[in-house]
Amino acid sequence: AGGGEAGVIRNLQRALKREAKSKSAAIKAVEKMHEKITEMHGHVEVAFKMKKVAENKLADVVADHQAKELESLRKVKDLQQTIQAMEKGHQIQKAQSDKKVLKLKKKLVESQRDISSLETHLHKYERQINSLQAQIELLRRSMLKSTNLHRYAALSPAKMRVLERISASACGTPSDASSNLGTCGIASAISLPSVDYTPSILDALNIEMF
Repeated sequence: AGGGEAGVIRNLQRALKREAKSKSAAIKAVEKMHEKITEMHGHVEVAFKMKKVAENKLADVVADHQAKELESLRKVKDLQQTIQAMEKGHQIQKAQSDKKVLKLKKKLVESQRDISSLETHLHKYERQINSLQAQIELLRRSMLKSTNLHRYAALSPAKMRVLERISASACGTPSDASSNLGTCGIASAISLPSVDYTPSILDALNIEMF
């Protein structure tokens, strides 16, 4: 009986070593995930900075465009008043004024095209930021799932039988093992996975690296 119990204990020790090795591998996997999240977080910060630069540049261009537009409108109005005041003999001066008007309108079109291009780049940066945030959220969920699977893995039938025999030795006769399993606290020692709070994608950007 003593030799059988010693064999059971050795089997239990080997099982515990395997379990510790599995948990160690899981911890290393989680650490790699943390490194990946840190790297992705850095990319997000760069994207935010690029977006801020684009927004500032767009604001400057819009302000400059508005000032130029007002100036252009004033010039166009002045030229129109000059043209209306001209006599038919001033056709050359009228032609020169019309040429200046066309040039100013062309500059307005070019300014609007530049603004449209900047807005396109801004939307591109926003899409990149959304994509990076979604990748961070997926990595975070994968990390939590991996951690919980290793932390709360169910015991195998062989481990349960060993625990029942140990419980029977500590609490009563072997015939009482099933009834004593609940009262001796072994079943209660197996805890269920806790419910993890899943933050939003914006919250994922501010998660602490533990």
